[in-house]
Amino acid sequence: MRHLLDTLILWLLLAGCTSTDGTGNTVPRRRAYMRPTLYDTVYIPVPDSITGGPRFTVNSSALTRSVRPGWLDVAYPAYHAVINVTFSTFHPDTLASQVDNRLERFTLNLNGLPAQVSHFSSGPYECTVVTTHELSMTPVQFLATDGHSALISGTAVMQGLDPSATTDSIRPVIDALEYDIFHALRGLGH
Repeated sequence: MRHLLDTLILWLLLAGCTSTDGTGNTVPRRRAYMRPTLYDTVYIPVPDSITGGPRFTVNSSALTRSVRPGWLDVAYPAYHAVINVTFSTFHPDTLASQVDNRLERFTLNLNGLPAQVSHFSSGPYECTVVTTHELSMTPVQFLATDGHSALISGTAVMQGLDPSATTDSIRPVIDALEYDIFHALRGLGH
C-alpha cells in the first residue's frame, strides 16, 4: 500500500509540472523572464569640465548628459536605467557630515532591503558601493571621497521597474550597472 501511495504522489507531482492549452498540447509559459542585451564593456572618460578634475569613465554605449558642471546622468536605454552622479567639493570641516548624509540616504533608499556593502581604495579615494539584488528602484549606490574636499556620489535608478518582475529577471541588469560603477570608481586614482 505504501508503494502505491508513493507512486501516486510522484505521478501527481509530475503531472503538475506540465501546462497544456486544454487540448492536451504542451505550451510554453505565457510570461518569460526579460533577457536584456547587455552593453559591451568599453569605457570612455567624462570631460574634466563635468567632473571637476577626477578621471571618471562611463560605458561607451551609455548616453551621457550634464545639465550643469558637477552633475552627470548616464542613461542606459536598453536597461531602462540611469546612473545619476554628482561631483562635489566641500570645506574639509563639513566633508564628514556630507558623507554621513549620503550614507543615510543610501539606507533610506534601500527601504529595509538586504544589501551588500563593498569598501575599497582607488588612489587617494576611499570608495563605498552599496548593492541590493532585490526589487528596488535604486539597486546600486556609491560614494567616493579623497578625505580632504572631494566627494563623488551616485545612484543607479531603475526607471519603470515592473512590480511583477522577479529578482532573477533583473539580476543581469543590476550586475551590469554595478560592474560599470566599480570600473569607474577603480579608475579614479589613475
